[in-house]
Amino acid sequence: MSDLTLSLSALGVDAGLQKLMAGTTTTGTTVNVTVHGLAELEAALNALPEKVARKSLRAAVAEATELFFNRAQELAPYEQLAKHGIHLLDALKKTVTVKGDGVRGAMVIGTVFVPHSAYWGRFLEFGWIARNGRHIPAMPWMRPAFDSQKHAALVLVQQRLAAGIAEAARELHHQ
Repeated sequence: MSDLTLSLSALGVDAGLQKLMAGTTTTGTTVNVTVHGLAELEAALNALPEKVARKSLRAAVAEATELFFNRAQELAPYEQLAKHGIHLLDALKKTVTVKGDGVRGAMVIGTVFVPHSAYWGRFLEFGWIARNGRHIPAMPWMRPAFDSQKHAALVLVQQRLAAGIAEAARELHHQ
């Protein structure tokens, strides 16, 4: 066991939080968003061929993910004088994944994350206790990026889905 682990254990920090702080968890910190009240869009998506509906849904989520990604890059702490390693804004990654079968069972997940190679991003986001016992306060940047873009992202998804559905309907009508 490392000195840091012993110190955190002595302070009463549970093992799960220690893993999160150390970046050894594979899931990281996530925010799950479930959107309700889009029944008309969902019904329209379900009326389209599966391939077309999934394409529209994936494109809409990809654009929303880009909003979060760009804002996280803007807010990521950046040390211009750092001589080694990578900066957080250079390390940020994004993915868009489609899971499930059909349209009704499909989930499209947009993720903006800090890979393990930039583990210190978690420490900056949540703060930490230094080896000398000094508390280093949090300097949140990822959560504020999410909070500042969540409403714009939802509107963007609604607009892009409506446009994608309309375009697909026109294409199907012309066939």
